[in-house]
Order: sequence, then structure tokens, then C-alpha cells
Amino acid sequence: MKCPYCGGECTEGYVSSRTLSVFESFKVNTIWYPLSEEGKLMKDGMKTMPKKTKGYLCENCRKVYAEYSLYTWHEGTE
Repeated sequence: MKCPYCGGECTEGYVSSRTLSVFESFKVNTIWYPLSEEGKLMKDGMKTMPKKTKGYLCENCRKVYAEYSLYTWHEGTE
């Protein structure tokens, strides 16, 4: 994959997230929400993502890109 910032070649690998909480067994562990929802207790437009997915690293830009399958909040957590 070519880096969208510098045009250099990215290295293919995996991106994973993990937690040390009691919820570590859940399939979904990463959450995305719109910038406009920052600071709100109940956020609209949240999407959840799996804990491990295919990813790419650009050593030149020091950026990581991930290919996530998105779920609506709570859809993929069970």
C-alpha cells in the first residue's frame, strides 16, 4: 500500500488493541465517534471495531493505517 501522506511504501502487518480490564474477552475493543461528539457522555454515531485487523505502517511518516470492519454500537460485541 502507498502512504497517502508521503507516497512511500507501507509495510503490511496487523493492528491490535487490548485492555487490561474485565471486558478483555469482548470481541470489540476499539471505538470511533465523530469529532462533534467529543466530551459528551452519550455519543451519537459511535462505531465499534474488532480488536485485531489487517494494518499498514509507514516508517517514513510514522503513521499506521488499519482496515476495520465497522459495527454499529453493541452490534458486534457479543
